[in-house]
Amino acid sequence: EVRGDYYALDAAVSGQDDVTRVVGNAGARVAYPLVRPGKTVDFMIEPEIMAAWGFDDANDPAIPNEDSLLFEADESVLFQPSGTTGYDLYEGDGKLSAGLTARAVWKDGPEFSATVGRRWRSESDPAFDVASNLDGTSSDWVAAATADFGNPLRIDTRMRLDDDGFNLNRIDARFTTQTGRLRATGQYYKISERVNPLGGEDEGIFVRGEFRVTDRYSLIYGELRDIAEDLDARKEIGIA
Repeated sequence: EVRGDYYALDAAVSGQDDVTRVVGNAGARVAYPLVRPGKTVDFMIEPEIMAAWGFDDANDPAIPNEDSLLFEADESVLFQPSGTTGYDLYEGDGKLSAGLTARAVWKDGPEFSATVGRRWRSESDPAFDVASNLDGTSSDWVAAATADFGNPLRIDTRMRLDDDGFNLNRIDARFTTQTGRLRATGQYYKISERVNPLGGEDEGIFVRGEFRVTDRYSLIYGELRDIAEDLDARKEIGIA
């Protein structure tokens, strides 16, 4: 992967008229799935590793960070050569990640899956803060689990555990359901003070449901409860 960037800047703000850079990574990603088919359920365990090396000093302080102000490297980018989600920040230097995925699939039934892993870097980059999970030379442990029962119920959970002591830094659990005339979703989240960019611990519950009264009209109810502040941050009642 190789990419060239050119930024035209306001010198009064950035101190420079423009910035050019070349960023890139070269590496390998290897996975070895172990599958055991069964009469009623299939099992799979897949260990996976990624190693890559990229250009150093990829993040010039003069480049304005507009599309990567708030991102978090989780299981979705665990095996990507660059753990960033935008263009303004880029993860160079050396990276190594390792993880394990397990899955159980029932014939014409539910499916359970889980992924856990971690990322290491050869050098720390001051462009990445604690919230990004790319600060320092090692990331926190990231994990995700899904229980999928089809339309009746799906549960997705994502967690971030401290690399020292496995303390819970973040959890995000969400369920969705769609049965007959009802469609609903709910979410519980908790963010520790260590990784919260706003400071302090954040915790809350969000629920939203839509009930179809007729083929053309539905009733809607939603609520966001801020547990940390003990208040209703948002409430929604409507007709669609």
